[in-house]
Amino acid sequence: MRHSLPRNSTKSAPAAHAVCQCRAYAPAPSSSPPRLLQNLRKSADNAKMLDEGTITLITGDGWKGVPAQAPYNAIHVGAAAAELPKDLVDQLAPGGRLVIPVGTWSQSLIQVDKAEDGTVTKKELMGVQYVPLVHPGQPGHGRV
Repeated sequence: MRHSLPRNSTKSAPAAHAVCQCRAYAPAPSSSPPRLLQNLRKSADNAKMLDEGTITLITGDGWKGVPAQAPYNAIHVGAAAAELPKDLVDQLAPGGRLVIPVGTWSQSLIQVDKAEDGTVTKKELMGVQYVPLVHPGQPGHGRV
């Protein structure tokens, strides 16, 4: 069963470790795109989505998202941020949702919803354990 996100949705991951059938932006460390593209192209389906522009690999900082393509109806982050990245919350469209693991040693999956009036609510969904979302220059950044 394939799941898709609405248009202008994004998935942020330190190494783009998952691919969805959607219009996706995957911010990646600047040192990783050649390897990521090579790995993505191993699958005919992924290669087709890359060629058609369904998947776009953008080199950048997952903490900052992709503001040039905002606002987003949905953002999923596949690595744990030490604290909730304000830039990602700011990029949510009214009615949008962000799902992100937050914490260092003890982590929780957090759901952030932005109401039509811009009000932001946060809900803790469950305890989780993810790899860290690192900033460029931090140890671990650029490893795929």
